Amino acid sequence: NLSTPDPAGDGIDFVANRARPMAMGYAISNGFGFGGVNASALFRRWTDDLAGASTGGAHD
Repeated sequence: NLSTPDPAGDGIDFVANRARPMAMGYAISNGFGFGGVNASALFRRWTDDLAGASTGGAHD
């Protein structure tokens, strides 16, 4: 929906009417409700990096 950007926006990297690949490791989802019922969840891309990870014991 962007065919003629405002000249005041010079220097802004617009990506209009198409997708552009981008490496992203995180995503956030916000939910805002009536009466102050709000929640946010932050997600991180899964990696197989096990350095420093728990070995699965009950109390590592």
